[in-house]
Amino acid sequence: MTATGDFSFDLSSLTPATTYYFKSKAAGDGITEGSELSFTTASPPAIPPAVTTQPATNITTTTARLNGTLDSLGTASAVDVSFLWRTTAGNYTETLAKSMSATGDFSFDLSSLTPATTYYFKAKAVGDGITEGSELTFTTLRCRPYLRP
Repeated sequence: MTATGDFSFDLSSLTPATTYYFKSKAAGDGITEGSELSFTTASPPAIPPAVTTQPATNITTTTARLNGTLDSLGTASAVDVSFLWRTTAGNYTETLAKSMSATGDFSFDLSSLTPATTYYFKAKAVGDGITEGSELTFTTLRCRPYLRP
């Protein structure tokens, strides 16, 4: 610089959520350094996982398999997946969660269901946020009466 005044330098390729320390320096007929200051780069925004509810399978009078697909982990390294399910008159019950560190299909087998009953369910994923898939339904089969020969 040939005159006094403000000066700056743009930094690039910095690591998110990192503290950097700096100070100014002027060299001419001698060297002068300013006070040390710091700044912290912003953390990247959290991205929630993505999950899709798939149709139920293996439906009997008292059992069914709930199916889902973990489409994305978002920004988490692992995601807990589960299902929320209920009857038309009930509150949601949550299945046990399973941890997944890669995308893919997952399922949970329900038992002790009531015959000829409609159930509502949806997949759920918890990582850097909570996401639920669309709600689907299935109806358990009716009990067949025993006929004597």
